[in-house]
Amino acid sequence: MSKNTKIALAVLVSIMVWMLVLELTEVEETEFQNKTVQVIKTENPVALEKTK
Repeated sequence: MSKNTKIALAVLVSIMVWMLVLELTEVEETEFQNKTVQVIKTENPVALEKTK
């Protein structure tokens, strides 16, 4: 893999981890979190059940 591919993967993984952290912690409803949860709900119906 090229260096750029590894960097892209690392960024993607850290974003996914960050989204998971936001979902698991009771944080203030920020605009960013709302968008993140919206994306999770759209892509994964199971996550929708967990956020209720």
